[in-house]
Amino acid sequence: MLLFGVWAVAAGVATRSLSAANAVSLSYVASLGVVGGYVLVARRPIAGTRTDVVFAVVSGLFLAAGTIKTKNAVGRLGFEPRTARLSAERST
Repeated sequence: MLLFGVWAVAAGVATRSLSAANAVSLSYVASLGVVGGYVLVARRPIAGTRTDVVFAVVSGLFLAAGTIKTKNAVGRLGFEPRTARLSAERST
């Protein structure tokens, strides 16, 4: 839970100047490096039934979609990215 909390705080800071989709994309690219490194160090093959692999991929798709939707919802509640606030201030 502590690691998830740190991720949530860091993501909140990132979305001050990045869109939700960009922040999530960069977050996931970084996490792929960590997970990929773990898989290499653990030296365990990724093995399972086809159904289990499909469910793992589908869960990742829903995780990504849910994360982007959550970040967008937070933006609509008044915590929009800093770039959106700056562009709105410049247009007035």
